Amino acid sequence: MILIEVASLVFSYDLISSFSSRLKLYEVKDKNPDFFIKNGKFPYKKEDLKEISTSKFYNLYKTGDDKIVQLVKNDSGKVLGIISYDGNVATLTYNQNYDDSTLSYIEYTLSEYAFVYFLLRNKDALFVHSSSFIYKGLGVLLIASSGTGKSTHRRLWEQYEGIKVINDDKNVLVYENDHFVIYPNPYSGKEIVESNENAPLKALVFLQRGNDEVKKIKEIEVVKNLLPHTINPSFIIDNEKWKNLYFKLVKTDAFLLKASMKQDAVNCLKEKLDEIK
Repeated sequence: MILIEVASLVFSYDLISSFSSRLKLYEVKDKNPDFFIKNGKFPYKKEDLKEISTSKFYNLYKTGDDKIVQLVKNDSGKVLGIISYDGNVATLTYNQNYDDSTLSYIEYTLSEYAFVYFLLRNKDALFVHSSSFIYKGLGVLLIASSGTGKSTHRRLWEQYEGIKVINDDKNVLVYENDHFVIYPNPYSGKEIVESNENAPLKALVFLQRGNDEVKKIKEIEVVKNLLPHTINPSFIIDNEKWKNLYFKLVKTDAFLLKASMKQDAVNCLKEKLDEIK
């Protein structure tokens, strides 16, 4: 068992694959867990379940006593396992037909759903697919479609400005004390670029390839550009809460950066960030 702390919440993990080693950065001692993510046997019979929704990656069910069950699939539709949620406990049951070499991937996927479930249920939080770093004590999100160059641009900031990365794949934004704070988490993609640091959110930067031009964009443009990168699993958080948080987030200073992936791209964005009051 390992205890980790993210955004002031303590999670107890009882996992069996090599993925557990990735939790060490967030490990804490001598704290009482708020939530438990563990392995176990699926506690319900099929006839106990009522399907409530389906999607490409999971099917949702409710039990007779209104507990949630989530059947998780991969890109090709193969069932990876089942998560049963009961109060502050998530029990992971794996598909018995997996190969041992894929166990870490399956455990990562199922435990991430459970982690997101508890965090979004208990915090005013959003998850954004993005790369984040700390500049002059404040957090910047780089947002773009896969393959555009988020990680490349982040590396340029490391090279030329010595910034500290928070998370290079999925960022937790928690609204507290009237502003958003970027928090790290163990689910940081294949590259595992992260640090256990947090920072108040300073700016959203939407990245495109181009010739090193940057402009501030209006709220309506932020709404359109941000939505595809913001996780909104309906079984985790009610739509009204999600909308309220989303429309607070789009009021953040935001920029469109057309970048060549050279030092000039860093310099032109840096100039704009320094203008923010």
